[in-house]
Amino acid sequence: MLTAPGFKGILFTNYPNNLPAAYRCKKPEEKNMSIKQKGRYLPLFLVIIIMLLSGCGTNSSSISPSATVNPVTSPAEEVNPSASPAATTLPFSSTTEATAAPPPAATDTQTPAPADTSITPKIYTTDLLLPAPGFTIDYTRTDLNRTVRPYDDEYSGQIIDTHTHLDAVSSGSLDMVLLSNVITSTNKYNIGFIIVMPVPNQQMLKNRTLIAEQYQKLLESGGDKVKLFLESGFISSWLNVSYENNSYDQKKLNDILKGLDNDISDPDCSGIGEIGLYHFNKTGSQPIIDYPPTFAPFLDVVSRIADAGMWLDLHAEPVDPDGISYEDQVFGGLELLYEQFPDLKLILSHTAMTNPTNVRRILNTYPNVMMNFKPVTNHDDWKNLEPITDSLGRIYEDWAELFEEMPERFMVGSDMKFGLCGGNDITVYGMEISQIRKILGSLDAGAAEMIAYKNAERLFK
Repeated sequence: MLTAPGFKGILFTNYPNNLPAAYRCKKPEEKNMSIKQKGRYLPLFLVIIIMLLSGCGTNSSSISPSATVNPVTSPAEEVNPSASPAATTLPFSSTTEATAAPPPAATDTQTPAPADTSITPKIYTTDLLLPAPGFTIDYTRTDLNRTVRPYDDEYSGQIIDTHTHLDAVSSGSLDMVLLSNVITSTNKYNIGFIIVMPVPNQQMLKNRTLIAEQYQKLLESGGDKVKLFLESGFISSWLNVSYENNSYDQKKLNDILKGLDNDISDPDCSGIGEIGLYHFNKTGSQPIIDYPPTFAPFLDVVSRIADAGMWLDLHAEPVDPDGISYEDQVFGGLELLYEQFPDLKLILSHTAMTNPTNVRRILNTYPNVMMNFKPVTNHDDWKNLEPITDSLGRIYEDWAELFEEMPERFMVGSDMKFGLCGGNDITVYGMEISQIRKILGSLDAGAAEMIAYKNAERLFK
């Protein structure tokens, strides 16, 4: 059944020619005609009035699909939850304003939404203002030569790796050897399961059309050793380009949101990510992602993820390689997300790439935030960001204390990029996991187990 999308908040101001007559308001002179003039036609007049009132109602199925409507500009307008599912894909514009009209009422001809999907996402038509961060930011850049926790025996238990990537190969065809190496690695290194996801700038990489197919093949061959985070439509790259161009294709946004809804409803989808807000060129060859958390289409994306109760893995670098701070934007954006979506389940990639003081304040302020961690020994490739380890892979003492203080908030996330190791994926992944085991072995045993696998098991099994 075709329905006109987005009736809440519509005001027909200019009575477009293609608007059905039943929806047009009567002219004042018609409404002011005397009853005496119409005396003997009063019964018929009353019938017509009743019919007109019914016609000015909300049976959206009678609206022509080509009708011109003005979208709502409320920053967080909600769609009538009783409307059919098709009516929840709403077009909007950042430049057109309209006055809200009453929401449409359900009719017998509409297909009611299933009871368990009655929550409809907020719709954002204009960028929002950035609020102040919800905590006091520590702008300090820590001393990379500070005290580290000495190594102890390696942690030998199970690990669940919640943040890995799989890249399409330059040959332009599926690499079944690569997929086999991924599964072999999980078995060889006692990995309970891995979560595979796109990198934030995935759309800018060659052979990107093969990535989804490779993920599916990996899932089929890996069984319960593999879980997927999805990012339909390569959301981050599209958001970045749209923000840079100061405009976006509404149809493309609707397609992306529809694809996102499909991903969310896919039983193989464990979460959405890795979505990037700020992803700078730290190594000299990385495509840049740079748009603010106040951008309306980004909020549309997060709205759907939050309403579905899915986990969002978010990459947001708080400082760029030149030392320019984005901390107000990143942490003010975090406050904005929880103002708009109080129940959002959020994973901040790579311990939020900030110092342990800020991480502690984030976790104390936002109880739904989790973080994954990875060792970073080449500090030159992590310019102005905060690694948790020194150049030898030993965890800094302040990070070790925070992990032990709040072990229920951290998970392993190696950031391994399978397919970019020159065929040596098994060896390279083994080195990464060995370093992670040394870090975990430096911690209290109970904290190490929670971080190694228990938290991820609780969230994703």
